[in-house]
Amino acid sequence: TGAVANGMVVTLSYDQALDSQHAPTTAAFGVSVNGVARSIDTLAITGNQLALTLVVPVVAGDVVKVSYLDRTGNDGYAVQDWAGNDAAQ
Repeated sequence: TGAVANGMVVTLSYDQALDSQHAPTTAAFGVSVNGVARSIDTLAITGNQLALTLVVPVVAGDVVKVSYLDRTGNDGYAVQDWAGNDAAQ
């Protein structure tokens, strides 16, 4: 697993394919850049990657932190693999 921020997109990589049909909403995530909250525009899952598109881009040298909270516990709309196993928070 890992993360990369490039312009408007923060991409989180997981060790297995994610369920793109039951993705969480952007409200489950928080992104801060240099300690300041940044709004998330969209979320997309492709294969083993989850991409968060920000409203304002990041630039080289920015410190980006991402948080995730599955507010409802083990449900159908979370970051999870195709078998329904939730990803670590």
